[in-house]
Amino acid sequence: MDDTTSDNDTVKQPKKKRSTRLPLSRLIIILVLVASLGLSGYFYVQLRDARNNPEKVQQAKVEDLVGSVAKLITLPTDEQPTVATVQDKEKLAEQPFFKDAQNGDKLLIYTTAQKAIIYRESTNSLINVGPVTLDTPTEAVQPDPQPAAAQ
Repeated sequence: MDDTTSDNDTVKQPKKKRSTRLPLSRLIIILVLVASLGLSGYFYVQLRDARNNPEKVQQAKVEDLVGSVAKLITLPTDEQPTVATVQDKEKLAEQPFFKDAQNGDKLLIYTTAQKAIIYRESTNSLINVGPVTLDTPTEAVQPDPQPAAAQ
């Protein structure tokens, strides 16, 4: 017998089947693209709604502010406050109610309940609470735009 082997005697290796699965890197790229498109669409719709209905956006800001203050103190529930922002604390320095106020503080005024509240968003704290006195200089405290009342 001969030690040499013929071509017919060789063992054939099975052919590798091509995988139909996506490589992990392509799958990740596709997921990132889909997520990016979804977020872009969401923010586009939010921006469009804000431009079409600024009163709704302002009302939502007031509700968020009232919600934050309501966690710190009991607020009147039968009225919406008038909200203003302290613009120039130096013009208010003579009034004891505004003694500790800083520029940017929010002033919530409940006229029916005759209550005024100074709230500092940056520290989530109440600066002062007192009765309403409506002789505040208008250039020192700027009213925030109020949405039209829903009827």
